[in-house]
Amino acid sequence: MFKGTYIATAESGVRDPRSGLSLVEVMVSILLLAMLGGAVGRSLIMARQITAASSQRVSAFGLCEARLEQARGIDYSDLVAANFPAETGITLSHLSGETQQALLCDRAVAIQNLTSPDRKEVIVTVDWAYRGRALQESSTGILYPR
Repeated sequence: MFKGTYIATAESGVRDPRSGLSLVEVMVSILLLAMLGGAVGRSLIMARQITAASSQRVSAFGLCEARLEQARGIDYSDLVAANFPAETGITLSHLSGETQQALLCDRAVAIQNLTSPDRKEVIVTVDWAYRGRALQESSTGILYPR
């Protein structure tokens, strides 16, 4: 016999270390790799969904801020809700990993007189639906005469 080698026999239960992997070891390795791949794939899908939702919110906030800037630009005496009718069917642009689809939203303006004299609170809201969920973004500003 050669020194340092093992001979596998049914009686000894010792295996030759050069004999390779057993089928069970290969199956366990494949199972672990599949579980790891599934976890990585799911996290990538979630990251894509979060990015799409964040992009929509940024776009909606931009629509709110644009309307609020318009309110800041008009004369204080004309700052009434009747001058800002509700808008429907506005296209909400967004970035998404999937093909761009037109998201339609509604924008509304509410104007309230505050207890302080000569102060008005302007609240702009944008509502839209994405994948069956109703979403809303808003922006608020306190305006006063110049």
